[in-house]
Amino acid sequence: MTNKINGTLIRARLEWVRDYASREEAIEFFEALPAEVRCQVSMLLPAASYDAGTLEAVDQTIVALFGADGRAAVESLPL
Repeated sequence: MTNKINGTLIRARLEWVRDYASREEAIEFFEALPAEVRCQVSMLLPAASYDAGTLEAVDQTIVALFGADGRAAVESLPL
């Protein structure tokens, strides 16, 4: 059985990217996401359930692109 998470958890991370990053960095972030994840988050519904791997991919991409600031943001957001 796959772990499911609520879309609001993913949305919080996407909002952090939009608030923290420049336009170019936000574009780079979305382009760096795996294609399947990018498709899911482009049509994200906060009340829907998503595979926990989607959240993990978003978190990993944030940390990879934003370093310590990204790690701190991921750790401060709800899980």
